[in-house]
Amino acid sequence: MRLDTSALALAAAFTTASVYAVCSLLVAVAPGSTTAAIGYVFHLDLTGVARSLTWGSFATGIVGVSLAVALVVALLGALYNRFAAGTLGTPGPSRVGAQHG
Repeated sequence: MRLDTSALALAAAFTTASVYAVCSLLVAVAPGSTTAAIGYVFHLDLTGVARSLTWGSFATGIVGVSLAVALVVALLGALYNRFAAGTLGTPGPSRVGAQHG
């Protein structure tokens, strides 16, 4: 099975942007509770961390994080396709069970 790396990267970017937007909304509505929840998740004391959320920081963050995730997922998809085809030195599905001799 070959993955469409462009579609996978685009889906990852849109998913990341959606999660980022929800997280930003939570920070805007309840900054203290959101910071405490993230601190619990990552086992960090974030009580002294300043939170400044502006439209500029939101736009920069959502574009930057979504683009970074899309690039990483595109690389993941490309590597998956290479591994699945057996072109990186590992046996792919078409080579498994083949007899050489």
